[in-house]
Amino acid sequence: MSFVLHLFMMFRFSGREGWPLVGGIYNKEESAINQGVVFGGLVVLVMKGMTLEHREMLYKKFFYVFVLAVLTLVAVPSSYAAESDGKDVYKRYCSPCHGEKGEGNGPVAKALFPKPRDFTQGSYKIKSTSGTLPLDSDILRTIKNGMPGTSMTPWDVLSDAQRNSLLPVLKGFSKYFSQETPDAPAKVTGHFGSSASAIADGKKLYMDKGCWECHGATGKGDGFKADRLKDDWGNPISAYDFTQGDKFKGGSSDEDVFLRFTTGMSGTPMPSYEDSLTAEQRWNLVHYVKSLMKK
Repeated sequence: MSFVLHLFMMFRFSGREGWPLVGGIYNKEESAINQGVVFGGLVVLVMKGMTLEHREMLYKKFFYVFVLAVLTLVAVPSSYAAESDGKDVYKRYCSPCHGEKGEGNGPVAKALFPKPRDFTQGSYKIKSTSGTLPLDSDILRTIKNGMPGTSMTPWDVLSDAQRNSLLPVLKGFSKYFSQETPDAPAKVTGHFGSSASAIADGKKLYMDKGCWECHGATGKGDGFKADRLKDDWGNPISAYDFTQGDKFKGGSSDEDVFLRFTTGMSGTPMPSYEDSLTAEQRWNLVHYVKSLMKK
């Protein structure tokens, strides 16, 4: 739903300073942002009483309706495409969600689930490093590919120059990039293939390591801890539903999922298993969770 709200906000407020797309069709009222946030809040309230399954069905319906509407009206002016100054690019495309100072408190943040990331701590969910800080390539990949299941949509419509111009802006929000150096990328060690025994071992590890407590016994993201999960800022978050298909945050290849088990996901309860599980065990976990996907 967050993605749908994001599209709605962009559609509703485009043309206002800092809002991209649709060339200012809806920028007449000074109260537009407040109206949009109220709309988003009403949608959230309506869906709050629904089961997860019903919510997901409604999300998809909203998604298709709004995508069709946006595709009908959206046109990216050439002046936007030519922007390459990082601060301007950030203000126009990122600040509505992440805020002017990168604190995750932009004007539409209250209507989004999960909340936009606060960049001031230098904590990035998707990274290839074992330490806290990500590589530049990790940040750029997230900007380009987005984060499935969140309001962070793929910004592949921006040029390479525009995306690269965002790096010093995003890193400048946190003191840690000037104080520390990112670790070397974690190694994708070996590649133990999938087999019945590998999947069986992965299932045992899934239960023994407590993965089911958040992700559920059948991987649907409905574990007994799922409703209580919060990020490092105290914002509610959800556990990933492994059955929904190739929508893994950070990529859905075997190597991508292996890295998630290796590096963890900073700012969330998802830990790193680099020190507690062997490479073969992590591969077996990969094969097990991917076996849960609906075909």
